[in-house]
Amino acid sequence: NRNPFKRFSLPKVEVSEKRALSLDQLRAFIAYQPQRETVQFAQDVFMLSFYLVGMNTVDLYQASKISDDRITYKRAKTRSIRADGAEISIKIEPEAVPLIEKYRDKQNERIFNFYYRYATAAGLNSAVNEYLKEIGKAIGVEDLDFYAARHTWATLFVNECEGSESEAAFCLNHVSEHKVTSGYIKTDFARIDRANRRVLNLISSSI
Repeated sequence: NRNPFKRFSLPKVEVSEKRALSLDQLRAFIAYQPQRETVQFAQDVFMLSFYLVGMNTVDLYQASKISDDRITYKRAKTRSIRADGAEISIKIEPEAVPLIEKYRDKQNERIFNFYYRYATAAGLNSAVNEYLKEIGKAIGVEDLDFYAARHTWATLFVNECEGSESEAAFCLNHVSEHKVTSGYIKTDFARIDRANRRVLNLISSSI
């Protein structure tokens, strides 16, 4: 029998690169003391993302709604393809407060003043990634990039705090694999609050 599809080959599915820092590496990252303001900025933005449950640079750049000790935003990556607009609300934990105040937009147009410094979110992301390389080299993490903050949060939650992968996905605002069921359930962002507090308690107990 001739197979009409013999000359075709299926493309390989790319598995996303594991970028997470270990607990020890994150400890070293936090302890690192930059000598240049630009590297300090990159360290701050990385930790701000981590404290805000892996918030992406584009969302940090664009975010404008802060009230009742919460930051609420619609995730740029998926808001145009989700019925709920990919809205998420993150409680501001004490660890994040100094960094939020440090980079607050004095004009109150957005939460952070990153748009003063960079004309685009892509520019912010590129600069942070460039300056993170210096810290990565110092702590033994090759090609450290900003997205590692998000990966690290999720990995520590699942592996160290014994959270479930489905709960990690909810906290990261990923599309639910149970679309019909999730449409019946009112979103409870307190689940994210509890998960994040577990991760931040882990960090504070290890420093």
